[in-house]
Amino acid sequence: GGLYGFVWKRFMPELCGLLAFGVGGAALGYSTSGDMSWKVWLAGIAISMPFAVSWSADQLADAKSDIERGVHNIGGLLYQTGLPLGLYILAGGLMSFLVLLLAIQAGALSVWTGLAFATAPLWVLCAAWLYKDLQRGVRWGLIAIFLFQVLVVAGQAVEAA
Repeated sequence: GGLYGFVWKRFMPELCGLLAFGVGGAALGYSTSGDMSWKVWLAGIAISMPFAVSWSADQLADAKSDIERGVHNIGGLLYQTGLPLGLYILAGGLMSFLVLLLAIQAGALSVWTGLAFATAPLWVLCAAWLYKDLQRGVRWGLIAIFLFQVLVVAGQAVEAA
């Protein structure tokens, strides 16, 4: 009920999570640098993109019941359209890389954060294993997301040093 129920049923939780993580990252950036420019917000969203991608695998398991309750999320959309989860993960990983590249080109993130592109093979392993062994595919996906975050932070740290 209330506002929470309205938001949960009308908006995709992945998008809300992406924006929440992005705002959280931007707020941390603001608190440490005092800079409130659009670059800080872009960096926060770029860093949080993989989290938004990761929630679909969890929500795909509950897709049928979510659709019956009127909840709109990426998992339900994948269930309704028949789009394979692995294809969505690859597209989401590609979008994460494109937003990271945009943030690098805009000067919001250091060039060294491009180290995160080294996780691309892990995203492919995740997508491939999802068809044969869901647990193994999810593990590869979590490793890819974790390393993406670590390499972005390490790239920023190298620039700051």
